[in-house]
Amino acid sequence: MKRIIILAIIGLCISGASMAQGQKLKGRLIDKDHYPVKNAKVTVKGTNLSTTSDKDGNFFIEDVPLYLDSIQVEKGRKDITVNTPMKISMGRLVIDKRFSWFVKAGVGVSRFLGADETKDKVSFHVGGGVDIKMAKHWSFQPAAYIAHREMEGNTWYYSDETTNYKLTYLEIPLLFAYKFRLSSSMNWVIAAGPYVDCGINGDIRDVRKLYNSSPDGYGSQYTYETEESEAFGKRFTGGAAYSMGVEGRHFTFGLTGRTGWTSWRRSEGFTNLEFEIGYKF
Repeated sequence: MKRIIILAIIGLCISGASMAQGQKLKGRLIDKDHYPVKNAKVTVKGTNLSTTSDKDGNFFIEDVPLYLDSIQVEKGRKDITVNTPMKISMGRLVIDKRFSWFVKAGVGVSRFLGADETKDKVSFHVGGGVDIKMAKHWSFQPAAYIAHREMEGNTWYYSDETTNYKLTYLEIPLLFAYKFRLSSSMNWVIAAGPYVDCGINGDIRDVRKLYNSSPDGYGSQYTYETEESEAFGKRFTGGAAYSMGVEGRHFTFGLTGRTGWTSWRRSEGFTNLEFEIGYKF
């Protein structure tokens, strides 16, 4: 607790506490992760002037002496005293909102898992959601995206087969995010959770190479069979979603990926990785 209160006093200095001719003292208390310290008692030593910080760590005291020796901050059973004069500087703090809407978009590549041969194909997504603060470092981030994935691979399934996917989904990821403060205005964010999706456009095309004996009994002949199915209205599939990146006051950027299933017939696995940018309101 002592370490937190010491850093809270540093937060006070950074937030721009002032002792001008108006004899007013105001500031903000923050902890070692730059989060606000609420319900801390702030006292001007040698006087009966005191106040309590609010939920954002802000405090305000009027009619303080023009010259004062020290300020005392108490939180729980611990307290710390800082002598004056204090170094005064200006800065801005990011105070996480309980609810923050965001929009995001990303582009990258997708590929089959377990295919004999596979090619990286384009994938992208766009949409938005809400960041719901659950605890000091934890947030819940439900969202809805329009996601497009293309994949091509050769597999063995009773015949040589090439499968081509060009699908657009309505995707709903449900991520749990852990946020670690890098500075007063930036977080490092790691998130993971399940997702579900449903096809809304595109098709799946299977081209099978079939082996047949030649009429004279020597050698083999090959025929090709093509099967297509549309994506619209198919049942939900899903898998695991994950991301990591940096979050500022408004803008976010990093990497995001999916590992899941694509087909409604044989549940082919896939993975993709995309570069993602976003904006928080």
